[in-house]
Amino acid sequence: MFLKFCSLIILSGLLCLNLQAEEGDQKVLNKDERPKRFFTMIYGDYFSASSPTGSVAGPGVGLEFGYITNSTQSLSGGFGTTLSAIGGTSSVVMFNVRYTWALTGRMLREDSNTTLDGQNVLIQNDHAASGFRLGLAGSQYIFNGTTNAAPFSGIGLIPYYEMVRKEGKSYVMGIRYDQLVSGTVSISPLTIFFGISYAL
Repeated sequence: MFLKFCSLIILSGLLCLNLQAEEGDQKVLNKDERPKRFFTMIYGDYFSASSPTGSVAGPGVGLEFGYITNSTQSLSGGFGTTLSAIGGTSSVVMFNVRYTWALTGRMLREDSNTTLDGQNVLIQNDHAASGFRLGLAGSQYIFNGTTNAAPFSGIGLIPYYEMVRKEGKSYVMGIRYDQLVSGTVSISPLTIFFGISYAL
């Protein structure tokens, strides 16, 4: 009886030691996901507009900042200006806000890092996918003449193609068609652009 009692005590002690060893051997697995939602775009364009009183055309540059709300939609805002203008206008300045849909492909880039006890075991880069995008913009244009400035406001339609690269940048190329008004005067500028976008 005494020997049986001692055996039970020894067995219980060994069981406790085994459970403690198993707890000490448990690994900690963590997954850190980092979607890159912010982006900036630098672009060059050629702007052309005509009205009953004349025409304006010239190359320009622009800068845009944006936020990707999900894999297929984004919000952005920016400004641009012509480097030179042909006609009675010396320069054109543009401000706009834009909502964009991904008709094909995806816009959001997501990086994930899986660690085991603090050591990297798996790094994944879920890149955005190239495709056609469609933007709808609200715009404010200011046509600066030699003696005065004429503001125009309206909406624009922006179809373009985005070619995504793995290093976090992409190339964009497309056109922009605006319908602008100022008082009783309306114009419909057409812009061709090419730019580089960077995920932040």
